[in-house]
Amino acid sequence: MISAEAQSLLSALTLDDLVKALDVKMRADCQKVVSVDPLAGGILREENFAVVDSYMQEIIDAKALFDQSVAATTLLCRRYLNGRSLIFRLPEELFTTIVGIYIRDQNYLSRRSYDASRHPPVFALKKQLAITQISSRWHEICVRSPILWNEINLLWPPAAIEAIAFRAKNVPLSLSLCCNRGEESQYFSNIGRGGLKYAFWNKFLGQNMGRIRELAISLPAGNYMTGIGEFWDHTLSLPAPKLETLELISSSSKEEHYLANLFAKSAPSLREIRLQGFCYQSFDPGVFESLTSLSLEADGPDSLPAFDQIPFLLSKASRLVHLSLRVPGDLLAGHFQPVHRHVAELRQCVKLEIGELFSDFVTYLFSAVSFPALRDLAVAHIKRSSRHLPTTFSGRLYSCLPPSIRELCGGVQSLSFSLQDAEFTIRTIRSTGVRLKLIEMLDFTEYEAQHDEEDEDADDDEDDDDTSKSIESWIDRRLVSSSRFLAPFKDLAFNLNYLAFRASSDVSHLISRKTCAAILSMTPRLTRLFVDDYKLAGTFIAVLNGTTLCPSLTTFELCELLLIPNEDETALKLLRLSRPSLTVSERKDKSDFYSDIPIHALRKLLM
Repeated sequence: MISAEAQSLLSALTLDDLVKALDVKMRADCQKVVSVDPLAGGILREENFAVVDSYMQEIIDAKALFDQSVAATTLLCRRYLNGRSLIFRLPEELFTTIVGIYIRDQNYLSRRSYDASRHPPVFALKKQLAITQISSRWHEICVRSPILWNEINLLWPPAAIEAIAFRAKNVPLSLSLCCNRGEESQYFSNIGRGGLKYAFWNKFLGQNMGRIRELAISLPAGNYMTGIGEFWDHTLSLPAPKLETLELISSSSKEEHYLANLFAKSAPSLREIRLQGFCYQSFDPGVFESLTSLSLEADGPDSLPAFDQIPFLLSKASRLVHLSLRVPGDLLAGHFQPVHRHVAELRQCVKLEIGELFSDFVTYLFSAVSFPALRDLAVAHIKRSSRHLPTTFSGRLYSCLPPSIRELCGGVQSLSFSLQDAEFTIRTIRSTGVRLKLIEMLDFTEYEAQHDEEDEDADDDEDDDDTSKSIESWIDRRLVSSSRFLAPFKDLAFNLNYLAFRASSDVSHLISRKTCAAILSMTPRLTRLFVDDYKLAGTFIAVLNGTTLCPSLTTFELCELLLIPNEDETALKLLRLSRPSLTVSERKDKSDFYSDIPIHALRKLLM
């Protein structure tokens, strides 16, 4: 045993001092053992060999103990230094938040990517496990943080799923099972034939449905998917007391009973539902008392009930704050006139998204359902020609928008027009009171009806070329019609001081001066004008140069200033002279960041 005084002396020595002292002691003992007796004539006595062996063994044992002490000390020092690194000085909650963001990002790529070779399901699992192995300190923190293990992809190996669910402890789970396109669908078809995955999924979901907070399932419905019906029946009939977010995507399922008894009508916390590809005939959103967000997307003619039943379905979900309806127009037949009495009222709904419906269906929906609190509206509609509508039809989309939106349009000061890919888009910019995005698409069935009989006897090759050119001409005429640009101003009381005009190069040259002049006449308080096409910019320059429209205009922004032809450049100089307060500037990109430089100085800088 080492005395207290000796321990005190040793503790005061550095590691280098102790190593040197040990070396001196070992050399002294070795010299003492092998010393030569002078009386024996310089010959080592035989009886000393045993003593030498004993001392050598002690030296070997001491060296081994010393090596172990140095190794342990080095490990402790390394852990100590790691513990003092900057990243571990962060609060543990902040560290786990950073790691959690990384893990969720990998899980998202695995669920949403359609390229399984880059983001296969197991890829996210390996990434999640790898980040916990960087150091023992990282491993300790990650393992004891259940929040890092609550996201599970059911395409992972069953053993890994159960282990990760165990690490999550009592934290609510987020489960995903997404394999509906590309190589993921091919992968799913390979594992689905044997039914082994279905058995595990049914078991796991049955044991853990009570702790699931988010559930996202996207499954194909091919002929190879033996057992998929039983899986849907089992999963959607389980009570889900903690479920808050649900996303279910199928491929044109015609089974009505899947949604008839959704979660045994026992999901009191469910507040967000997104459904695609199911049959909604028996769907009742009214059984979910916490539901505030609903998204329904149809991809087959059997998905939705008769369209006039949609308002009655929405009347059962009166607490909705966000509603999204996406129904391709070709799935619905007939025409609809606006009604004079509301069937449903969504008092709390502030955000509405409608996709791909014919304009008369949209006007019917707005007349049948009241949205008194609406302030965020996005509509993508297909405008029918009057020849496809009853003669009694009187509804125009802009005039049929909810009163709450039309009233707020008076406060809109910035607006964007866009003509891209046969779509006409109106969008508010940085508006604090209302957010509006209206996309008008063309009804190509109108063109087909006009030209089917004319092209029957034409030569095939010539027919293809002529038809292509004819379609382009028909699209161009419809897109640049002045009524398209003026209708929003007539029905919505915009009070603009900024207008952005974007047009693709194939139609921008077709917009006439008369149309541009009519647009500017609707915006007398305009102070800023942005045009992203040089051909269209030349048209606006000619209009402004020859009129007194927009007297308050102080900024004219362009994206392609150097591409303006010489004749338009001359007109631009005249415009600058006739309006001394007008500054012509070029944006460095199509965002709101632009250089406010006079035209003559800008040209010098760019040459």
